[in-house]
Amino acid sequence: MVFYAIKTLCKFNFAFKLKNLYCLAPMNFIFKTSKPVAPLLKGFVDIHCHLIPGIDDGAKDLDHALQLIEGIKSLGLGGFIATPHVMKDTYPNTQKTISKASDLLIKALKEKEDQDLFIASAAEHMLDEDYEGHLKSKQVFPILDEYMLVEMSYYMPPDNFETLIFETLSAGYKAILAHPERYNFIESTKDYVKLKNSGLLFQLNLLSLSKQYGPHVQKKALKMLKAGLYDFVGTDIHHMKHIEKLHKLQIPSSHYPYLKELLEKNHIFKPEQV
Repeated sequence: MVFYAIKTLCKFNFAFKLKNLYCLAPMNFIFKTSKPVAPLLKGFVDIHCHLIPGIDDGAKDLDHALQLIEGIKSLGLGGFIATPHVMKDTYPNTQKTISKASDLLIKALKEKEDQDLFIASAAEHMLDEDYEGHLKSKQVFPILDEYMLVEMSYYMPPDNFETLIFETLSAGYKAILAHPERYNFIESTKDYVKLKNSGLLFQLNLLSLSKQYGPHVQKKALKMLKAGLYDFVGTDIHHMKHIEKLHKLQIPSSHYPYLKELLEKNHIFKPEQV
């Protein structure tokens, strides 16, 4: 009797699994063909994050900044180049204000005897009406004096976008466009290739590979990654939720080699290289 009951139950379970295979298969498929990103981040130097305390929409104060640094250490990062916003009226930062806040952070880390990370500062410059003047008067803050990290509105480019990029390059900087996958007005691969041909470099936001900024951004980011359109990678960390999501981030196995290769391009920013 017991044997018959077990046999019947097994048949029922098998039938149930077959009936619901269409539901289970996608979940199993995703699980089996995805890989975690976190193991690739050991030693990685981040070139786009907001960890300098109290000067933009990133770390709110020194304690928050120290918490975020503990978070990036838990991811295995080897260092970071903090890039606070420089944005007319909203975040009117300068090299002086950024450096001052950065020095306070480094001092706090030294007092804790906790400075085993490479730390440097630069800025993420908005291509707004002040940018051209800052560029001409050398009131900009490039990464390692060479790479200018720039951004623009997600909904439309500035009217003089091409001029601003040309002037940036003419001033001797290499222009990096932050998170190009997030600009809603750029859609086709052809348009991205055109921007690349103008001399722009592209920086991927790691969390764009998830649905952090929406499925459309995720789809574009994965497509651009596989097409080899990116030059560098940044986390764009603002708060602990970003770090938590990076720990959980997984991408399709088919894209894993492309991301690994891209992350290696950030090696030029490692301390031994600068």
